[in-house]
Amino acid sequence: MQNSNIVIILLLVLNLCATIWFGALSNKGANDTVQMENITFELPKLISEKVREDISSSIIENFNDRNYEELYNIFGPAAKAQISKEKSNEAMRKMVDYFDSIFTAAYTHSEKLSQNGDTQYLTLYYTVKLSERSKFGQSGTLKVTLAVRGNEYEIYGFRINAEG
Repeated sequence: MQNSNIVIILLLVLNLCATIWFGALSNKGANDTVQMENITFELPKLISEKVREDISSSIIENFNDRNYEELYNIFGPAAKAQISKEKSNEAMRKMVDYFDSIFTAAYTHSEKLSQNGDTQYLTLYYTVKLSERSKFGQSGTLKVTLAVRGNEYEIYGFRINAEG
């Protein structure tokens, strides 16, 4: 159980670091107009319904197949620079142990985290149905963090939160 606690703490620390980093980027020269922009945020055209579906399908398929190598390959270069394949695989094994499988996912909304130059950082939210063997409940949220620049995007990370 101690190893699982270490992995959970590692994931929480990485998520906290990303949140602080994105927050620092978004607060650079922040004003009330920037805060209002977050309320009326529209996804970049690149992140179409098909792209959102492809992202969730790829995560779910590889998660359910326990294909940790492909889950790591989903991440873009910036994410891979932050965590080794071995640490990622270990964390993914723990997530599979906790949540077992994801049956369905439906996109619900997105949130703009920040913008730095021509790069937008955002999170896609999906409602998910989890396996009966999930240790944390059978429904939850899949959150996928992206960086979008021009006609390209990269996945920075994802996490699953379960709800009772």
